[in-house]
Amino acid sequence: MSEDEYENKFKSIDAIRDILHWYGARKNFHIVLTDWDDDEQLMPETLAISPAHPEVENYRNITGAIESIIDWLDSGRDFDIALTPTDPFIVNLN
Repeated sequence: MSEDEYENKFKSIDAIRDILHWYGARKNFHIVLTDWDDDEQLMPETLAISPAHPEVENYRNITGAIESIIDWLDSGRDFDIALTPTDPFIVNLN
């Protein structure tokens, strides 16, 4: 396994752990997923998580983000994951 693959694995594990922790702590945040290997995706995918959103929307966003992370990790793609705390009012406008 190359150094980049190890880095992606640890980055992915940390991101999934943080996503679940922040959601459990009822924080408002964005999950920003950037797939550097996808020529068609010009903008990163941003998913909003907020206690003010319906639970089904938060679950769908969280499971979608985790699924993308695992798929990209398995494929060896070059990607970035960012969790960004947000103001509750701004999150609820998205």
